[in-house]
Amino acid sequence: MKVFILFVMLTKTDLKQIEGIVQGVVRNETRQIIQQELEPIRKETRQIIQQELEPIRKDTKTLKRDMRYVKKTIDIMVRMFNEDDVKLRKRVEKIEDHLGFVQP
Repeated sequence: MKVFILFVMLTKTDLKQIEGIVQGVVRNETRQIIQQELEPIRKETRQIIQQELEPIRKDTKTLKRDMRYVKKTIDIMVRMFNEDDVKLRKRVEKIEDHLGFVQP
């Protein structure tokens, strides 16, 4: 069996191409490793956020219910005062007519 040893001089272009290939492989491998290590961290972070949000959701639900109650109460009060205002105007108009005041 004959062994041939070939000595080749690499040019700058050859070295740049080899460097580009090595960088590409390292970049891909690094990206995969980072993604694998980040996935459990992402899951844990999502879980923590969900746990933190649950009481806030409950509070928000309570606040919305209370706001609906306040809005209904205000609507009732406005309607009541409006009715009272109309009744009072009618009474004042009758009194003014009776006393002979000129209405503007």
